[in-house]
Amino acid sequence: MGKKKTARSKAKIAAVARPLVLDIGGTNVTVHVRTAPRVLKAVANVAIENGKNIKAIEERRDAALEAGDFDETYRLDGEIASLIEPIVSEALGRVGYEKLLAALGGGEKADPADCTPQLVQVMQAIYDEINRFVMTAAQTTAGASNALQAAHRD
Repeated sequence: MGKKKTARSKAKIAAVARPLVLDIGGTNVTVHVRTAPRVLKAVANVAIENGKNIKAIEERRDAALEAGDFDETYRLDGEIASLIEPIVSEALGRVGYEKLLAALGGGEKADPADCTPQLVQVMQAIYDEINRFVMTAAQTTAGASNALQAAHRD
């Protein structure tokens, strides 16, 4: 006689990190955006703190580039990268940030000052992923709350 199969229940549990695939020079690189509340709060705090400074430095950088002052442009790129680094490394974790720099450098760790525009793009992709996560979490929480309320009424 055959054994009767028992139905197993499944629970879908969200991870505390979401994969983010970045196309870097035609190669897909997967990093993970950490979504624990503590991390989201830290990313937001650093982004708010550094965001205004980044904008101000970008204006000076653009002026230096337009004037052909490449030494000043590189120096300012380094300043921007140093403000972006804590945002990106907090979101991706240190290992994820190092993996990103290696991908940007074609296998060798890139100098962040050499890839400031790319880091800005990554930072935007991280913000977009966090926003998607927050919206999904809000919908999931609302759905669960409604289900609990309906079950409680019955």
